[in-house]
Amino acid sequence: MRSKLHAFQVYSIGLVHISVCSSLSLEETLEMANIEHPTGLNHGWIFSPDAKFASGHDNPCPCNYEPETHKHYLLNC
Repeated sequence: MRSKLHAFQVYSIGLVHISVCSSLSLEETLEMANIEHPTGLNHGWIFSPDAKFASGHDNPCPCNYEPETHKHYLLNC
């Protein structure tokens, strides 16, 4: 079984957005994002209300490498 650190990976980070690949639940994904990249804000990272990534892919969308187990999420702070 994969550990939470191997089940979660940040692949893009900006000032107010972060993109992650995760096999964890959304709640666990948010927890890991806030542990690895704290925002300094009380609410931390939240699931983005944006329905699409800048690329046009749905948020969330299946991972292109492990679509059966992993999703890509766009988060905002």
